[in-house]
Amino acid sequence: MIIKQYQNVTKELKMQDNTQIPADIMCPISREMLEYPLICGDGFTYEKTFITKWIAKNKASPMMGSALDTEELRENRSLSAYVSVFKGLRMRLTRRKLHKRAAHPAIEQPTLPPPVRAKFDVALEHYYKSTLELGECCKLMAEVYDLAPDNFDAVMNYANILRFATQFDKAFGLIRRLKELRPGSLIPKYMSVRVMAESGKKEEATRLLMKILMNNRIEDHMLVEVRFMSYSLLSTINRDGAFRIVTTYLQVIPEDARALSHSIYINLLQENYKAVVQMSKRYLKIHPDDVSILFHEAKAYAKRDKRDKAIAIYDYIASIAIDKSVKSKALYESAVNKDCNKNFDKMVKELEESYCLDPREEADGYLAALYADRKMYDKAGEWLDVCAKRTNINDDQVYLGIRAQVEEHRQLFEQAIASYIRLAEIDSANSMYYNDRIEDIIIKQTAGAAKK
Repeated sequence: MIIKQYQNVTKELKMQDNTQIPADIMCPISREMLEYPLICGDGFTYEKTFITKWIAKNKASPMMGSALDTEELRENRSLSAYVSVFKGLRMRLTRRKLHKRAAHPAIEQPTLPPPVRAKFDVALEHYYKSTLELGECCKLMAEVYDLAPDNFDAVMNYANILRFATQFDKAFGLIRRLKELRPGSLIPKYMSVRVMAESGKKEEATRLLMKILMNNRIEDHMLVEVRFMSYSLLSTINRDGAFRIVTTYLQVIPEDARALSHSIYINLLQENYKAVVQMSKRYLKIHPDDVSILFHEAKAYAKRDKRDKAIAIYDYIASIAIDKSVKSKALYESAVNKDCNKNFDKMVKELEESYCLDPREEADGYLAALYADRKMYDKAGEWLDVCAKRTNINDDQVYLGIRAQVEEHRQLFEQAIASYIRLAEIDSANSMYYNDRIEDIIIKQTAGAAKK
């Protein structure tokens, strides 16, 4: 079953005689091949050692930023089988390559002499540990480059440090040197994309990356560049550019999970909800229980007024969620997408359960509004008291509007007048309406006093 599942991948590897590790079986944290893959609550698969350490330190998903717990980790057996298949294939291909190269050994890059190697290691250590200013690291790497201008690793690392030091012209010069040292390598092209983007030439970087994607076989670190460029373009509100890059990438690798997830995010920003649904379905075939993508799919259905489908997805998330905040959010979204006239009791139950799991600001306010709409003013007042515990709540126009309505109907006239006065201050455009309400309350108050 597993061999059939990955038959196309193994055939492609054989045709290309390629022993490079596919992105699907690399740990997103270490960027190394998985040995003991664990699938996490965010839908991504990580190496056991790295994800357990990450969660212990950060308590959040490395890819999505959502809260995670070690209890959510489980073995990804299908990927384990794929890794085994790939290892066997890679071993056979490596033997074949070694046999071919025996008569024609490859030309290796010049090795660094021990004193130069020591200087190179010191420079990198300072750079990675940030124990020296970038300018000082650049000077150390410049000395290494002067001593070994033909060593690819030395030139590449020097270019990277210059890039981080924003010395882009010098970095471009070294990238040209890398192209001379290895004319067929894609690494200099990827570095050019980065330097162009970081130096403000984002459109040029976009065109170059799209050209690389369409004209070259995919390598593992290409996805890193795709994500970098698409996020970089999004940061400048160039959503179209980000969308072009990810779409082009998906034309080359149609079922890459991380590229699909990024495409979903961009389509959400562009409010292209039909595309969100389509991309979500493709992604969920790979990671069926990725709650972040399920939330996106449900939101897209809700925006397209297909609320029954949205509710079904939210209910499914609530049934599988381990994290309390995720379950709470799913219950809340399921409730607010229901018709309150037909499902009032169920909505109230879900919202109250949502609030108990995770005291969300939306749940208490929504409950107060629901009860007020049903003229159940005592229950509405109870939830308004819960809302009142929040900071700066007295500047919230929606909260004040519900509170004023409830106080008026509960004949708490002084409090209602105070709420309407505050509303008139915040929403000056409708101050005449609030003043009319205050006058009506005063009339009611006077009439009540006269009867007594």
